Amino acid sequence: MDSVDQTACFQEKAAGLSSLTSLAMYYHWTLSDIQTYGLDPETERLLKSRLGPGQVFDSVTLWKFFDEHKAALPQDVLLNDAIQVRRDVGSASVDLIVDFGHCPKS
Repeated sequence: MDSVDQTACFQEKAAGLSSLTSLAMYYHWTLSDIQTYGLDPETERLLKSRLGPGQVFDSVTLWKFFDEHKAALPQDVLLNDAIQVRRDVGSASVDLIVDFGHCPKS
């Protein structure tokens, strides 16, 4: 199998946002760290209860969470501006940064 066969592309839609994510099929990314800014304490607690360090990172779960909790999210920040996923290929891990405190809509 060549590398193109080993990569799947998933088109995700949540809250009107489309994101193209490419994941290696034989490579599980584990969540190393999750940092949140600008979320109320209850929404932060709920997010971290669904996505915690050591778990396999699942972007579908992430987008589903934000779709289900959009009423609790700041309305002056675009979702795609607020979320960063940083990959560390060497450790096959990702850090998730959710920052609703520093990126207002333009």
